[in-house]
Formats: sequence, C-alpha cells, structure tokens
Amino acid sequence: MLFISLSAAIGMVAMTLALALPAAANRDVSAGRAALRSAPSVSMPVTRRRLSRASSITPELIHARAGGQPIGWDSGVEVYTTSATIGGKAYEMIMTFGTPNVIMSKASGYSTGQRTGKIVTETFGSINGSYKVEVVLDTVSLSGVTAKGVAVGKADSDALISSAARSKSVGLLGLAPENRDAYFNYNSSFQPLVVASGPTPFALTLGDKTGTLQFGQFNPSFWVPLSKLGDTWDLLGSINGIPFSQGTLDCQEQRLAPDDASADKILRGLGLKPEYIKISGGTIKTAKVDCQKGAPLTLRGPDGNGSIVVDGPSSVYRHAGQCYSIIQGYLGEKGLWIIGAQFFHKGAVFDIRGKRVGFGLPA
Repeated sequence: MLFISLSAAIGMVAMTLALALPAAANRDVSAGRAALRSAPSVSMPVTRRRLSRASSITPELIHARAGGQPIGWDSGVEVYTTSATIGGKAYEMIMTFGTPNVIMSKASGYSTGQRTGKIVTETFGSINGSYKVEVVLDTVSLSGVTAKGVAVGKADSDALISSAARSKSVGLLGLAPENRDAYFNYNSSFQPLVVASGPTPFALTLGDKTGTLQFGQFNPSFWVPLSKLGDTWDLLGSINGIPFSQGTLDCQEQRLAPDDASADKILRGLGLKPEYIKISGGTIKTAKVDCQKGAPLTLRGPDGNGSIVVDGPSSVYRHAGQCYSIIQGYLGEKGLWIIGAQFFHKGAVFDIRGKRVGFGLPA
C-alpha cells in the first residue's frame, strides 16, 4: 500500500541539490558542504502514475492541514515518479512534499549504506500505525548530480508502496522545505538529499503524463511569498479573487481543496451550482462543469501580481461518469487550502532562501 503523506516525517530542509554544479555532468558534491556558483540547470524526467490503495487509508498530513477535519479522498492517487541512483543501484522514486528525506521501502531490497546506529520510529502516515526507519549514509545521484554522505531511511515495512500498483516505485524522494521530526534533528550530520547550505532553487513542471524536475537558476513569470517556512510549501495569495492565508502546494494532488465556504464563493463566482458529492472516503463540495471547457481558476500573489490560469480539461475532475470542477471543498479551517499539481503545468520554482515560489517558466 502506498505511503502518501507524512505529517511528522523525518528530515530537515532542502531543495538545493544543484549547488556547485558546473557545466560538466556527474559532479560530486558533499551533502551540506556545497557552495553556490553560476550553474546551468540539470533536468531529469518525471512520469505520472496512478496507484491504487484501500479507501480506508486517510493521510494524516492532509487532515492536519484541514484542522483535523476529514477530507474526501478518491480510491486511487496520482503520483509523479522519477529515477534516483542510491548506492549504485537505480530506483524509481515517488516525489512527495510530505517529507524532505529519502525513505526506502522494505520491498525495495535496498541494503547499501553506512550504518549510523540510529533507529527512528515513525507513527504518522503508516498504514498500520507505525514503522521503524534505520538511518544510513549513502551516495545518491539524480541525473548529473551526485551527493555523498546523504541520510537515507530504510523502512522495516512496505508502507511506502502499493502492492496493487503497476509501478516499481519503492521509495519516497522528499521535496518538503522543513520538518519538525527531521534526521537533522536527531543528529546534525544526518543531512537530507537536498541540503540547506546553498540557495539554488529547484523547479517542477508537471504535465498530464510526464514532466521534469530541474535544479539550477530560473526566471519565472512571477513570485508568490511563503506564508511560513515549515513542514509544507505554504503560500499567501488568492484564487479567483478569494484569498487564502495558507495555500499548501502538493505535487501528489490533482485538485484544489479550499475550505468549504471559500469553495462555495469560487464556484458561485464562476456561475456554477455548488453541490455535495460522495467519493471514496468522504463528501466534497464541487460543481458540474463542461468536460472540455471546465471552469477557469486563476492564482495570484497577495499583491495581485502575475497570474497562473488552470482551465480546460486540466480544471476538470471526472467521477462516476460526470465532469466536475477540480475544486473540492472540505470542512476545514478558513484560509487553509491544498493546491494541487494542475498549478505546476507551466512550471513552479521553489526557492527556500528567498522564502518564495515562482510560477510560469519560459517555454
């Protein structure tokens, strides 16, 4: 079964693996010690996959974002995967914003790495309540970038993958900014894959079937500030003129999930008729839309600068033979929203040093 979200996942910051990358590929960097220089971006392919899971699984991280309220959840989940080489062996990894760490499932057969003697018990996000992670140090490579001495978690269960998945994904590639229960917090030498010592941003461009993960320097159309730097990438801004105080970006979500009252305002502002529908795991507020036209959603920063528009088929959620808006309202705290992968279609740049996220990359 797939371990999708970690509310107390183990890792300290990141997002900056391409620190110190010159024009030549296969440059080695030591985790935590790389210095930024002018560098071309390094790209690696990303693939979208649909994994199935039991409807009884409820992601604790999503619940935490919703103020502890249950949120409707479909019977499958769309994820984006990419390849990473760990200890000389290639693995297909699920990218997640729920943790900043590399965590390998028991089913991966991962057995390399230098033991540190540290065992961490993880109690959130697990299917069966908890599992243990052994922290080891290993060499991890993404495309042309190699980092040595990276903290890698070896889980003692298969909670990270779905036994029903048509995928070889066997681990998580964490892209979260920070985390309270981090490897680093247990031992300052336990650096995550992408370290916090340099300011190089990374960018995600996610399409309907494929995408790219890049490390380097970027010039997006506009920037949106983070509301805080914490366990998730949380923005300030608005969608269709309705403001949010914590818009949590999630590359594993294919929806926009505002609080119930905000969902109602956006839907009515589009001339749609809000209604509640049942999906596997709960009830959501949405509205029927034309399957091709959808309903346009425009994200802006808090000062109204720039915009990223999601419309057409990308703004459509298909369920039980009907077409609905990707808006899925839930009974959570006002202003706490989940902003899904549709808003990454034109590229999103994640900049920890500047405490901001950029949208819209040049074609």
